[in-house]
Amino acid sequence: MNRCDILLIVILQWIHQFSTQQYMPLFLNYMPAQKCDVQEDGSFCYKVEKKCNQCLSNCTTSLCDDDACVEKINNMAVFHSAAAEYGQYCEDTYRVLRVETMQYIGVFFGTITFGTLSDLFGRRRILIIGLIMGLPVLLASGEVNNFFVFYIARLLTGFFNGVTMVVGWAYISELVAADQRMYLRAFATWPTGRMVITIVAYFTRDWRLTIRVLSIIQAPLLLVLAFVLPESHVWLSTKGDQKRYDASCDRMDCLAGTEYAKRVEVKKGEAKKGNMLAQVKQLFVSPLLRKRLLCLFSIWFVTFYTAYSLTLNSDQMLKSGFFMGQFILCAILMTAKMSLGLIDKFVPGMNRRRVHQLAQGTSTTCIFIVLILYLLGYKGTLIFTVFYMIASMTIELCADVCYLAVNELMPTEVRGVAAGLVSMVTRIANIATAMSNAIRDSSEAALYVILILVGAGNWMVSFFFLDETKGVDLNNVARDTMNIESGKTVSDEVSAEAVPLETTKMKEDSD
Repeated sequence: MNRCDILLIVILQWIHQFSTQQYMPLFLNYMPAQKCDVQEDGSFCYKVEKKCNQCLSNCTTSLCDDDACVEKINNMAVFHSAAAEYGQYCEDTYRVLRVETMQYIGVFFGTITFGTLSDLFGRRRILIIGLIMGLPVLLASGEVNNFFVFYIARLLTGFFNGVTMVVGWAYISELVAADQRMYLRAFATWPTGRMVITIVAYFTRDWRLTIRVLSIIQAPLLLVLAFVLPESHVWLSTKGDQKRYDASCDRMDCLAGTEYAKRVEVKKGEAKKGNMLAQVKQLFVSPLLRKRLLCLFSIWFVTFYTAYSLTLNSDQMLKSGFFMGQFILCAILMTAKMSLGLIDKFVPGMNRRRVHQLAQGTSTTCIFIVLILYLLGYKGTLIFTVFYMIASMTIELCADVCYLAVNELMPTEVRGVAAGLVSMVTRIANIATAMSNAIRDSSEAALYVILILVGAGNWMVSFFFLDETKGVDLNNVARDTMNIESGKTVSDEVSAEAVPLETTKMKEDSD
């Protein structure tokens, strides 16, 4: 690993920091278990039900009789959230139309929009434009005082999250050397971004201040993208732009201090002039690409449905403290991600398929144990928390395989569109996750049963349909299947079996 690898890891983590606004609803929705109203004639304390801080049916009897009890309950409110300020969850409508629902709807449209634009106009250019527009919207979401404008701002924040979630990863993974791709996923992670949000929230203790600080942290990234990194040479090679391709490779070599970018011959006549419809058609016409895309739909949907379900419900994971539980979980997730990079390096047999199947199987098994513990009344105990954290940790490892697979299974010409499509499926999963919180309000056990069933099904899909891609050269992924100019694929004339996976394997330097 040289200095360019380290730089790309840092920049990708910076990009992830904007994407991890997807975790912000955990803090925007935070409510303590109990609340106290201090009045002149005494203090009245009551339980907070379904994230509503208004008096409900249990307000007829005070839960506190002395000042010590009042102070204890007030200390439980460790963070001032948007839910506490606006009180929207006291209305049945907003228990379904939650703030995360609005944000995930925005991401749904943002991912397919920016993924397509990046294939047409370049990774770096679209990434910069998306951040220029998205950062002011993020800041505004914490400054507005009108509840409806707040919801709109979070919707737009989600829309611009799409640019970093789809384009950011495609861009950096095309710049990094093929044998460093797993390190990129291991050390530039969403759990690290989540840890940053948790640290900021812990010190600010207020949702508006948290958003302001996160906006300030994100702003310098624009300068780095504009003046340090070049456009993706992998993308430029598909456009037949030899001059810009050479300049991009030269910049990467300069950043590394040695020969870094793997160069290929670029011919003008081979420039692809596809549009979005032609690119989408290519994905479904080719039997090989169609099978891969449908497999990606499954693993992305289930992985992120499970991950966000566990994340958004983790506020009650540990009874002893909200922030303590979040810090412990983030630390475990970060450690697991980094360990995966070491395993990938020193355990050659641990390929993409085995990682996904082992992680998915472990997560599903732990969720089953969590369900049993919940039914036995052990929720919030240490043993419940341990298995909950293992389930969260292992499903995050599946997320790494998701991001690696979409890049390593799809040709460069349609990689952005494919990433946008699978990310769009993931956003459907996110919206389903937000709406599943209504199920949790009535029956938490039912939510765990759903996660177990979809997890078992996803393991079967991975076992039978997920192709192995460890070590592929992104310049040559399924290139034999592509013919953007004519709108046809090789598979129009030959079967998928005639395009072996070995055609995508990375060539030896001697070749």
